[in-house]
Amino acid sequence: MNRRNYAFGIAITLLGSTFFTLTRPAHATAILSTTGDLIQGAIPASLLWDATENTQMMVYREAQNVILSSPILVNFSSSGDYAPTMPNPAATINIATGTTLTSFLFHLDPPDHNQASISATITFDGDILGIISSYSGLIATDALLGVPGTTYDAKSGARGMEPGTTSVGDSLGVSANFRTLTLNFGATTIDEIRVLVGSSNEAPEPGTFALLASGIAVFSCLRRRF
Repeated sequence: MNRRNYAFGIAITLLGSTFFTLTRPAHATAILSTTGDLIQGAIPASLLWDATENTQMMVYREAQNVILSSPILVNFSSSGDYAPTMPNPAATINIATGTTLTSFLFHLDPPDHNQASISATITFDGDILGIISSYSGLIATDALLGVPGTTYDAKSGARGMEPGTTSVGDSLGVSANFRTLTLNFGATTIDEIRVLVGSSNEAPEPGTFALLASGIAVFSCLRRRF
């Protein structure tokens, strides 16, 4: 192989690697860590009331890398603390068409309707875009963001966060960097929220641009020398 072909091959390799990095699809968002009363698991066939009783809250990954073809509404999309002030508040905050997201369902169903109180934190590798915390909002997004084959509770009316400062009141907090969620929930029936998280690699890393610059530099050198 002559020098020109060798240099040309290097340039093609560099630019090809860069193109793959810039155009590869976003990977499904992952959970980096959890603390407290929270268990990760595979979503079951039934999430009806009393079907998955546990004193701890479960978190299930639902739809992955969904590109929204129309807007959806959430109850909360900011950093800071949130607690509902009334039962089943309307979801009014817009997540825009074209947004790519992965859905996580948090599900608490205490055994025998006994009181269960949980405190937990969870950190994702993507930004928290919005949280659906109302019964009506959960029902409205089950078909789009839920898992086919899983039966969601659409009759009990018990899903979502409850207002109040008593032992059954629910609250949550989102960190300033939108990556960590803190939960404080109390329940005797089903409590659920749906957390929508953006892809973690939407922006290329700095090294990607260095790779691109290297390929361009090799091509420039080829033009001058050959």
